[in-house]
Amino acid sequence: FPETSAMLATAWAEAYVQDQRDVKIDETQRTTGWLGDQAGLLKTQLEASEEELSRFSANTNLINPETLDILNQQLKLTRDRLEREEQTTEELRSELAELKASLENQTPDTPTRNSTIGGFDPLAGPDVEPLPPSLREAPRFQTARSTVDLQRELRASVQRQAALAQAIEELEMRVAVQSAELVKFDQMAREVEANRVIYEFFLTKLREVSIQSETLQADSRVLSAATLPEMPVSPRKSRTLALAVILGTMIGVGIVLAMEYLNKRFRTADELAEGTGHLVMGIIPEITKPTRGEILAYVKDNPLSRTAEAFRNLRTSLMLSNVDKPPKVIMVTSSTAGEGKSTVTVALATSFAGMGKKVLLVECDIRRQTFTEFFGKQREQGLISVLAGQAEIHDCLYHDDDVGCDILFADTPTVNSVDLFSSDKFTEFLHDAAEEYDIVLLDTPLS
Repeated sequence: FPETSAMLATAWAEAYVQDQRDVKIDETQRTTGWLGDQAGLLKTQLEASEEELSRFSANTNLINPETLDILNQQLKLTRDRLEREEQTTEELRSELAELKASLENQTPDTPTRNSTIGGFDPLAGPDVEPLPPSLREAPRFQTARSTVDLQRELRASVQRQAALAQAIEELEMRVAVQSAELVKFDQMAREVEANRVIYEFFLTKLREVSIQSETLQADSRVLSAATLPEMPVSPRKSRTLALAVILGTMIGVGIVLAMEYLNKRFRTADELAEGTGHLVMGIIPEITKPTRGEILAYVKDNPLSRTAEAFRNLRTSLMLSNVDKPPKVIMVTSSTAGEGKSTVTVALATSFAGMGKKVLLVECDIRRQTFTEFFGKQREQGLISVLAGQAEIHDCLYHDDDVGCDILFADTPTVNSVDLFSSDKFTEFLHDAAEEYDIVLLDTPLS
């Protein structure tokens, strides 16, 4: 329904614009309420701080900073006067000490530097009668009079010094009190000013938000109504198909790379030689035949096949492994079951026999006994009977014309096979077989 789609698109756009406007109105109302509450609290704080400042100014004898500077200057001048008075006191004390020492050392006829001073008897107390005029003119009496004058000046200096010290103490107390009150006043004044600035800021913001709430507009608007669509916008089959191809290719490549990375098998002779550290004598391709007999028939009937050529190459590699003394006894084994150990042994016997070699094929895998599947024969006596001394080797051999070699089957063991193959009897058997045959092939159990 193209008409319905266009109508819905236009309705959604208009609803979006209206929703934006409603959201802005709600936000503005919440902001206005919050700013109003904060402005009320700040106004209360401002009034409280102003009232506290007024109460502090009314209850203290606060002076201005200029008067405090004058008090500090007066305190400095008083300290300077006290320092000078202390110096004067020290000078008077020194001079008095010199006069007293001079008075003690004088004789009645000794001249004095204060011979011009006259007056009363300084040595007499208030109840003592003054000396006669003749005696007052004596040099010793005049020196004593000078001492009394110095003592009077010294007492006056000490009194002035005490008065100056008291004045300094009073000035210091006034300066300390006024300084502390002035600092507290400045702090309270700054707090009042800070509260006023914050209150005015919130009040200004409240007015601005209140004015903006009347002119709110949405951030978007509908330019034109939706047009009728000519084709569906979804699903887009071509794009979906292209994405599926791309993703499928990427996933496939990823799976291949993962399998390649996780595959730890050897694929070439060089990889096998490098991984094991041993020489690779040959590579036998896999033969897809249901039975072992058919595998042997296939190799015999197709001498020019890759499999037959691989067995011939393996035979050549074995013979050339030691040119001066080619091996005569060859043991064939494998790491796991189903790798073709017995098939390789029988095929090698066929290949060596084709060269005109006299070959003995010995089945040492007495547990599995797979030679019956190749030749369809089974002897009652075999390798175990020969090693146990129950039969002669020539009585137990079976000659196969298709393979062209003698075969010694395995029979049911009566003793532990491990002890049997590790005995001197088995060593003697291999020595005698190597002397009688050109090649002795041993099909052994799994290694």
